[in-house]
Amino acid sequence: MIHTGLQLRDGNAAATRDLIAGIEATINENIFGTFGCSSNWKLPLNSDGTLGKVTFANWRARRIIENIGDIIMLCLPGEDHTEQQNKWQSVVDYYRLTIQKLQQKEDFTEQQIDDFQTVADKFFKEWIDLVGYDGITNYVHMLGAGHIRYYLRKWKNLHRFQNQGWEAYNAMLASFWHHRTQKGGGRRHQVRSKILPVARWILRLILWRTGEAQHYFTSLEQENSSDTSSDSSNQDYNSVNYDSDSSYSNT
Repeated sequence: MIHTGLQLRDGNAAATRDLIAGIEATINENIFGTFGCSSNWKLPLNSDGTLGKVTFANWRARRIIENIGDIIMLCLPGEDHTEQQNKWQSVVDYYRLTIQKLQQKEDFTEQQIDDFQTVADKFFKEWIDLVGYDGITNYVHMLGAGHIRYYLRKWKNLHRFQNQGWEAYNAMLASFWHHRTQKGGGRRHQVRSKILPVARWILRLILWRTGEAQHYFTSLEQENSSDTSSDSSNQDYNSVNYDSDSSYSNT
């Protein structure tokens, strides 16, 4: 869509600059930030002024999709582009609905699987009509080719296999690596593992976040309490026997 907007302004440097500034302002002040507290995202441009590769973190991509209407109107302004505006809005609506259905946490029925694929097919067809085969990424291919439907029928639900939790660790891992490890360094001639401290930290993190660590220490505490109670009972029993034996001897 941004490619299309730039193509419409090809040869008009002022209009191109206005479009880029408008997109950046919309994203920084309305989507990623607010007016007066804006973000600092920049539209990636190659050295020759052409559009570079646009990538977003998952949460940023979701916000873009939720507010794509403003960007559509910037790239395709005026009544002359009403048809294109409607096409882009339609394909985004089908994409939203496709992902919304796929995020279902309960097991899918066969009817729900068919309903999902119907919506995915509509998105795929309209997407190809707009951007052509260059727009077929790996994920788009999986939707249009029916691979997701196959896995839904096999496993009934894919939400339990989603990998967003691990993806969210990337920034945390980078921070840990740069600020809490020696990056494999150490004393002279001393070789240290670069990955071992990170692996240990990740293992501890997983244990606590899955509740396994809490379960382990709770069980250990209960075992220790049981052992302490048992030892105390044995001591009382021995004391009673000692007293009985003493009384018996005195008698």
